Amino acid sequence: MLLGVTAVVLVANNFRADARTVELPPVGQVSADAVEGSPVFVVHREDDTIYVLDAVSPHASFPKVLAWCKSAGVFEDLWHGSMFDPTGRWITGPAPTDMARYEVLGHSSDRLTVGERQPATDRPQMARAFELEGPRCDVRTDMYGLSSTGVDPAVLNDLVVHRDTDKFADDLWFPTRDRVLGHAASSP
Repeated sequence: MLLGVTAVVLVANNFRADARTVELPPVGQVSADAVEGSPVFVVHREDDTIYVLDAVSPHASFPKVLAWCKSAGVFEDLWHGSMFDPTGRWITGPAPTDMARYEVLGHSSDRLTVGERQPATDRPQMARAFELEGPRCDVRTDMYGLSSTGVDPAVLNDLVVHRDTDKFADDLWFPTRDRVLGHAASSP
């Protein structure tokens, strides 16, 4: 009888794990993925620590998804300017909290098992000191409409964004190539 119960528990745990697995990017990289239909970023740091971060901006104006800016080494809200470090901690901008994290339950060489989403922590009152690795992406996308020269197309090579946006909720705004290049023509 005990063996039967143990087998049921193992099958149930494996089913849950299979439903909540994402691809593990190579060390030093960030990838865009989804956990049960919610957009996330998977961060695999050089020291082999792994973070799974909720990709929806904590800024409450309208539901939008952040982008990873490879050149700067930060997550950016391309519409409102909030920035977050690779661990999801708030750096600057109007967002009221850090990025929410998901539990990391375990991983193999190429897959990661994800647990529950943890509540985001409130940000400090003042911007944190953080040294950017290179140029920010939000300024080069000109989402604010301040530049007379428009969008720098090279910025598209620096952005990690979610590509299969049709599998997510309709009310989410995703930064995509077309939206970054043509934002002035069609604002969300």
